[in-house]
Amino acid sequence: MPMNGVALGSVGVGALLVYAGLTGRSVLSTIQAIVQGKSPGSVGPTQLISETTIGQDMANAKTASGQAQSGLGSVGNPSQYQAYAFSQFSKYGWGSDQQQPLVLLWNQESGWNAYAANPTSNARGIPQNINGWSAYAPGDWKAQIDWGLNYISGRYGTPGAAWAHEQANNWY
Repeated sequence: MPMNGVALGSVGVGALLVYAGLTGRSVLSTIQAIVQGKSPGSVGPTQLISETTIGQDMANAKTASGQAQSGLGSVGNPSQYQAYAFSQFSKYGWGSDQQQPLVLLWNQESGWNAYAANPTSNARGIPQNINGWSAYAPGDWKAQIDWGLNYISGRYGTPGAAWAHEQANNWY
């Protein structure tokens, strides 16, 4: 008996959940790898986003700040994040040629996830600040992008130079 679309989709979702669970990867990072045309097993440690770690980080941030997380605003989406980041380029004197290196850099670092938590270090957020949530709150994507662009400008000059360093050293 042939499978209909719903049954086939259910099998695919089930396989994704099983794979993510068996490998210790989050469903989100597994989907991101597939969408980016990568093998789900090729996702690097900076892309392994643990929902448990994110929840704990959010609880810690809430406890530390004494404020409810609902005050962080809308999480948005990667297209929204990228449009905002590009709108800030003129502050740094960067042209549109720097858009692709920034996209590649933060795709590799966090998949543009405002709640990204590196399980092997304290790096957090879209730009993966090594000091964790100290510079911005989980989900506060505008503050994360602003911090990240300032960091790139001060340390490397341009996203292209930061991306070149990332490729050579697997960190920026």
